[in-house]
Amino acid sequence: MSGNVWEWCNYWYDANYYRNSPADNSTGPAIAGSFRVVRGGYYVLGAFHCRSSYRSRKSPAYHSFDYGFRVIISQ
Repeated sequence: MSGNVWEWCNYWYDANYYRNSPADNSTGPAIAGSFRVVRGGYYVLGAFHCRSSYRSRKSPAYHSFDYGFRVIISQ
């Protein structure tokens, strides 16, 4: 479903986090920041921004029609 909406992630944004993060299952920085990670942009921005690996940041208070989240079940 990439490219339908930006997807909110459950971790905080840090521009330098991926330089020293674990290669698998990174959970974001331990310290809360001002922005949350959003991934896989809205299709209007073009193919580069629609990749699930593309990330950006937004304030948790931000809302728009092109932002959503994915519901998962953890067993």
